[in-house]
Amino acid sequence: MDWIAKELCCGCGVCGAVCPVNAIRMEADDEGFLYPQLDRITCVDCGLCREKCPIMAGKSMRRSQHGIACYAAHETDRKELLSCASGGVATALSRAVLEAGGWVCGVRYGEDFRSTHYICTNHPQDLAALKGSKYIQSQKNGIFPLVRERLEKGLVLFVGTPCDVGALKGYLGGDHPNLLACDLICHGITSPRVGVEYIDHLEESLGAPIASFTVRHKVDAWYPAYLRGEAENGKTELMPFFDTAYGYAFSYFLRPSCYRCSFKGENRLGDITLGDYLGMDPEHPGYQREGVSAVMVNTSKGLPWMERLSGIELIPVEYGDILSKNKRLSVSSREKPQRNVISRLLPCKGLLEACREAGWEDPK
Repeated sequence: MDWIAKELCCGCGVCGAVCPVNAIRMEADDEGFLYPQLDRITCVDCGLCREKCPIMAGKSMRRSQHGIACYAAHETDRKELLSCASGGVATALSRAVLEAGGWVCGVRYGEDFRSTHYICTNHPQDLAALKGSKYIQSQKNGIFPLVRERLEKGLVLFVGTPCDVGALKGYLGGDHPNLLACDLICHGITSPRVGVEYIDHLEESLGAPIASFTVRHKVDAWYPAYLRGEAENGKTELMPFFDTAYGYAFSYFLRPSCYRCSFKGENRLGDITLGDYLGMDPEHPGYQREGVSAVMVNTSKGLPWMERLSGIELIPVEYGDILSKNKRLSVSSREKPQRNVISRLLPCKGLLEACREAGWEDPK
C-alpha cells in the first residue's frame, strides 16, 4: 500500500481495524504518538486501508453544510454544570440517548489516569467518567467494530474529535441511520507520553497513587481551567492548567497532523458540533460564568435532539458569531519553535525538563 505522509496521519487506527490479514499494527514513535506499521510480507494489498482512511479517502464523505441551527447552551443545575468542561451539553445529549434506549461512546481515563480510551456504554453511571476534556490521544481498543455491532441493534451516540468521527464513518463506509455523530471543536491532541509522565510526576510529588484527575476543573468559574489531581493519601495538586507542564505541552506539542487538520471549516462530519463558546460577551443573554457550550447542528438528523435535552438552556445564536470567536473551527493550530525543542528532549530528558528548556516557567 501507499502510505500517507507521516505528518498527515491522525493516528486513528482505522487502517489496522479494517485489515483482513492483521498486517497493520499501531506503534508509538519517539514522541509517543501512534502510527501504523505495515508487515509487507503479510499484506495482500487489498486496498481497504486506503479506502477507509479518513485522510486519504475522507473527502468523499465530507459535507459543506454546517450550523443549520446554532446555540449558546448551558446546564441549569449549577452542581452539574461545574462538573462538566463547558456547558454540559455532551452529558445532557448522552442522557437523552440513553433514555431513548441507545448507547453512548466517548473517552474516559484508564484506571491509573495515564491513558485514555473509548468506551461504549448504556449505563448512566458511566457518564461521569466521560465528562471533561482529556487532551491526549485516546486508544481505540476495538471501538470501531463494537460501534458497528451496536448500530445493527439501535441508536449510538459517538462523541469524539473530528478525525475520530471521520475514522468511524470511514470504517462504516459512510453514515449510518442509527448513528448520531458529535464532533468537537478541537485545538489538537498532545502525546500520550505527556499523560504518562505527568501522572508519574504527580504521584512522586504527592507520595501516593492518583485517585482522581482532571485537566478541566472549575474552581468557581469556567476559566481559567485548573488541573486537579488527588492522591489516595488525600493530598491534592490544584494549579491553573496552562501553568503546568501538561498545559505547556498541550499548547506547544501537538500531533503533527493537528497542525494540518483535514477537518476544519466545511470538512466536518458530525451531525452536531460542540465546543467552548469562547469570547462570549458577559452581557450576552446566553452567558453563564460557570460554562457555556457552543452548539452547531449540522444535519437534519441532529436537529430533533435539541428538543430532547433536559436541564439545558438553549439560546439561538448566529454561526458567524461562534466562528468569529473560535478560530479552531476553521483554522488549524500553528506550529511554533517550542515544539521542536520538546520533541528533541522529551525522549532523553523527560517531560518537565523538555518543557523547561522550551520556555516553560515552573511555578514551583
